[in-house]
Order: sequence, then C-alpha cells, then structure tokens
Amino acid sequence: MRKSMPKLTRCYTTGWKPSLTGALKMTKFSWNDTVTAKPNASPKLRPGEIASIVGISKEGERKGDYLKKFPKGVVYTIEFNDGSDVQAEEDDLILLIKEDRKI
Repeated sequence: MRKSMPKLTRCYTTGWKPSLTGALKMTKFSWNDTVTAKPNASPKLRPGEIASIVGISKEGERKGDYLKKFPKGVVYTIEFNDGSDVQAEEDDLILLIKEDRKI
C-alpha cells in the first residue's frame, strides 16, 4: 500500500514546504499591510479609506465573546488614519501595499 504524500503549504520566505498537521496556515494579510474595504462592504469598514492591519485573529485562537459572532475564517483589526479601529472579515478587504518584512 502506498503512503499518501503530505500536504504542501506555501511559505513566502522559504517556498513550498510539507505541512503534516495543516495547523500552520498563512493569512492573506500581515501586520502593517495597507488595506481598504471593498466597495460593497459594510459602511462601518469605510470602503475606499486607507487602513492598516493592526491585529489578526485566526479561528480557534479568538478570545472573548465579541469575535465569536464572526463567521469562520480570519478576522482582522484594521486602524484608520484618525486612530479608530474596527474588525473586518478577510473577504471584505483589498490589499493596497504589502508590508515588506525583510530585515
């Protein structure tokens, strides 16, 4: 009987690598990425305004009752230029500038 191959995941720093557990998953956005809300997103996300990713809550790592109301997936905290912030679902955001984390 042939062994099944491990699932491959994309690591943006080292390339493709096997993921035996599937637990390590990259998120679509990273801290400090510049984003905006899609035009059809909720008005509380201020579609068209520039914001930065300041928090990432993956499903299973969410703490508190407030984040439980969001559907499955990643929830991002985005901060606007005026200092206010709001939580947004991954599908509601558009990447404008990817933060380069090379040191």
